[in-house]
Amino acid sequence: MFDVLFNRLQSVWFYFYAILPFLAGLLAGWQPAGNAKVAEATGSMLVSITWNFIVGFCVLGAALAIRIALGHVTIQLPDTWWMYLGGPLGLLSIGLMAILVRGLGLLMLGVASTAGQLLGSVLIDELIPSLGNTVYLVTIIGTLFALVGAIVTTIPEYRASKMAQRMEVSE
Repeated sequence: MFDVLFNRLQSVWFYFYAILPFLAGLLAGWQPAGNAKVAEATGSMLVSITWNFIVGFCVLGAALAIRIALGHVTIQLPDTWWMYLGGPLGLLSIGLMAILVRGLGLLMLGVASTAGQLLGSVLIDELIPSLGNTVYLVTIIGTLFALVGAIVTTIPEYRASKMAQRMEVSE
């Protein structure tokens, strides 16, 4: 058993694929902040959302063109209806994040988004066993810690807003 694990850890690709989500997470914070700035400068959420999709479409188009040039493309549209919900749900997500980042701040939005993704992932893995994923106790414990962390980040904000309300009333 340890031989299999040790051989995997020696692979360069193992580390490459482990670092990719970390890098994506670093860059993910820039998206809602940038969208909020664009929306603030233009006065319209639609401008920031549109540019998000234009850039995403161009990057995916370039990746597809490279794969076509290399001969690595087979095009087959999925038969499962819910796979087509990614676009509308992505649009909704980007729009909401651009709106929420103004009131919540980038850190709290990131923590809340991560906690929601973890909770949603655990629920999907548990409720749809046909996907072949097993939910372990340690996964549930880790998710609960993340949720507690998300709640803890709201405490200073809650206290500050209550204190500000008291100061307004006393003036």
